Order: sequence, then C-alpha cells, then structure tokens
Amino acid sequence: MIVKKTRETFQNNPATYHGKKYEKIATIADSVAITTAGLVSDAQLLTKVARAEIKLKEVQTGRKITVKEAVNTLAGLSY
Repeated sequence: MIVKKTRETFQNNPATYHGKKYEKIATIADSVAITTAGLVSDAQLLTKVARAEIKLKEVQTGRKITVKEAVNTLAGLSY
C-alpha cells in the first residue's frame, strides 16, 4: 500500500466498484490517496474504515490530518 500526498483535492471518489471494474487509487482525506492491491472486498473495507478513522481524528483535533498521521492510522488498521 502506498500513501501519497496530492496537490489538489480529488473531486470524485475513484475507489468504487462498478461490475468488474475497480479503480486501484482511493482518496482517504482531502490531500491523501492510497493505492491498493489484492481482493476488492478487502481494499474497499480498508478504504472505508481508514476514511472513517481519519475523519474522526480530524473532527476530534479540529484540523486536517497530516500524511504521517494518515500513514500511522493505516499501519494500525492493517496490523
């Protein structure tokens, strides 16, 4: 899994499953995206839980999450 800081905010959510097509890049925060490999259902679940955890952290702290915090959150979820 690769976490990448993006320069612009993603306008759409590319981590969706349409039939047999699944985009491998998913946004988990305004300026953070991840790439996934493996089973679609596992990738969708990890993306969904990561977004929820990051959103919760942003609400609790009142600020945007940093890339380092996003990486630590994903590491904790996947361990």
